[in-house]
Amino acid sequence: MTGAVRLGLVRSPARVVGAIGDWTDGPAKGSGLSESLLSPPVSLEEIGRRCSVVVLALDETESLAALSALRGAAAPGGAIVSTSPSVSLGRMRSLVGAGPALFRAIVPPGTIPGEGAAALAAEPGTVPQTIAMVTASLAWIGTVGPMAEDALDSAAALALGGAAFLCSALEGMEDGAVREGLPRDTARAFAYQTALATALLLRDHSGSPADLKDQVASPGGTTIAALATLEDAAVRGAFLRAVQRSALKVRERREGARPGVIE
Repeated sequence: MTGAVRLGLVRSPARVVGAIGDWTDGPAKGSGLSESLLSPPVSLEEIGRRCSVVVLALDETESLAALSALRGAAAPGGAIVSTSPSVSLGRMRSLVGAGPALFRAIVPPGTIPGEGAAALAAEPGTVPQTIAMVTASLAWIGTVGPMAEDALDSAAALALGGAAFLCSALEGMEDGAVREGLPRDTARAFAYQTALATALLLRDHSGSPADLKDQVASPGGTTIAALATLEDAAVRGAFLRAVQRSALKVRERREGARPGVIE
C-alpha cells in the first residue's frame, strides 16, 4: 500500500470501528460522531484484532493488499467493509479467508455527515445481527440502504459519475445564460445557486424530482416551454444512458467481464 494510506480507530455511535484510508482524515473525522482512540496509528493487524467493524476506504490496489493483511487477524464475530466499487465480495472472501462477515459499501464522495446516503451489500448468508451491527456503525453517514451486491454497480455509477453529470448540466445552463447576454460570472453564480437551492428543496421534499419539476412548471409558462426543448433533445434519456454506461463499466471492472452491450 502507498504511504498515503492512513490508519486509525474511531468510535461510531454503535461501537469501535477501524477506519483505514480516507475516512480517518475525512468525513468521519469531522462528523462529531467519532473520536481518535489511538495515536500514532496502529497496524492493519492490530485494527483487525481490536475492532468489531473494519472499514477499508481504499482504492482497488490498496484494498486487495489490506484484505490480504487482515487474513486471520479479524476479530471473532467482526466484519470487514470495503468501499471499493471494483472489489467483489467473492474476491474479498478469497483474500480474507474464513472468519469475519464481509460487506461492500458505496458512499458518494464529499458526503456530509448525517445528510448522506450509503448503499450496503452483505455477503449472502450473513446473519441479521451482524448486518444490524454494520449498519449502525455507518449511521453517521445518514441513510444506509441494504441491497444485493449487483445493485451496487448502479449506486457506484451515481456516486462516481453523478457530480460530472450535474456539472455538464450546469455548464450548459451557464452557457445558455451567457448566450442570452448575462455576464459569465453572474451566470455561473446563478447556476450554482439554483443547483444548491434545488438540492435543498429535494432534501426536504417527500416526492420525486419529477413531482418538484411539475410544481414549478406552470401551464403555458416559460419553464414548461423550456422543458419541452429538453424533451425534444432527449436530455433525460441521455442521463439515463450515462448512468447505465457507467454502471456497466463498474460491473466490467468488478467481474473482469468482456465489454457489455447496452440494450
